[in-house]
Amino acid sequence: RYVTQTLGHHFADRLLREVALRLAATHGHASLARIGNDQFAVFVERAAQAGAAGLALVQALESPFRVDDQIVDLGGSVGLVEHPLHGADVATLLQWAEIALGVARRTRNALVT
Repeated sequence: RYVTQTLGHHFADRLLREVALRLAATHGHASLARIGNDQFAVFVERAAQAGAAGLALVQALESPFRVDDQIVDLGGSVGLVEHPLHGADVATLLQWAEIALGVARRTRNALVT
């Protein structure tokens, strides 16, 4: 929201594309979906990969982004859930991921499971 308010919608859209490209490059074997204004979901096939995937996401967002002549330092938080431990369907998993993400943001932890 801050980026949109200060640099405009066009810039924010370009930045989101750059974020998506970086996340997709980090997780070429996974499915990536934008689920909110500044929220993405990454689906990995094996629970054993989830922790490594979450850490890779955090690391991917640590480096600043360059859009046009602006450099933007975003950072990020990750809420991690596992199927079937946290739910049997996509809606339930997304709810728990949202909760984990909220905890990560509030506690300033980059990764919460």
